Amino acid sequence: MIIVAVPNTDRTRDLTPDKFNQSGGSAAFLHFLQDELLPQIEKQYRTLPYRVLAGHSLGGLFAIESFLKESKFNSYLAIDPALWWDNGALVKASDSVLKKARPFPASLYITQANNPFNEGVEADAKGKAIQAFVAGLKTYKPEGLLYKHVFFSQEDHFSVTLPGFYQGLSFVFEGYKFPLNTLKNKTASDIRSHYTLLSRQLGTEILPPGKLLNQVGLFVLNNEKIVEKAIQILKLNQEYYPDTYITYHSLGEAYKRKGDKKSAVYNYKKSLELNEHNENAKKSLIELQSPPAAGLRR
Repeated sequence: MIIVAVPNTDRTRDLTPDKFNQSGGSAAFLHFLQDELLPQIEKQYRTLPYRVLAGHSLGGLFAIESFLKESKFNSYLAIDPALWWDNGALVKASDSVLKKARPFPASLYITQANNPFNEGVEADAKGKAIQAFVAGLKTYKPEGLLYKHVFFSQEDHFSVTLPGFYQGLSFVFEGYKFPLNTLKNKTASDIRSHYTLLSRQLGTEILPPGKLLNQVGLFVLNNEKIVEKAIQILKLNQEYYPDTYITYHSLGEAYKRKGDKKSAVYNYKKSLELNEHNENAKKSLIELQSPPAAGLRR
């Protein structure tokens, strides 16, 4: 993940709207983010077409306004958003936006902190404004929107940022971490389906980490002793990463364990084509291709 932190020259000007859907400070700032900054980042770095906009307090207000304007971001983290701003003008304006019968293909995570001087989820103007906005989401249920609202009763406006961002990212990328604890009953086909669904959810292709998949396959091979299942997992990894020498080497190990000499030799040779310094593959090939000792001939 690439994290881009943008300092404000005038925070209040940049993060608050003059009037919803009209030009104001936040409109200019959003234009800068999505029409100037994002193209520059995508030009300089290897990026996937998936973007998360996160903000705290007035930044959370800005995140929700950007969500309502259907900006070029895919997910939004609004950490204790200042929806009370301008007597809740954004909340009032959101009603007419949310009730329109059009899809909102995005994820929205709203964190609300407690106020130690006036406790409760609906306390003070901030609490009432957040609850009113969440009520609108529940009422209109925008198509395609995944959203969650969490009240942190033990956190205040300043301490909520760390757990809010962490849990918000966990919500947005739910399913990104493959559930290893269920692997005993999973197959290579289940792993493929898991990442196919995740890619569909995020709107971009997400592959399982190759190193993780390789380690899982070798664990099944060496610790669980389930050779055929290990082969299927390692073949899947080879399918995802066909230009990586380790995928062929590991598959060679699995076929060697199975006793399939021909397949083992093929994969070790492919591994060496991609990495001529793979000494372990050289040793395995010598072992597999050497004629049996005289005393062992039949």
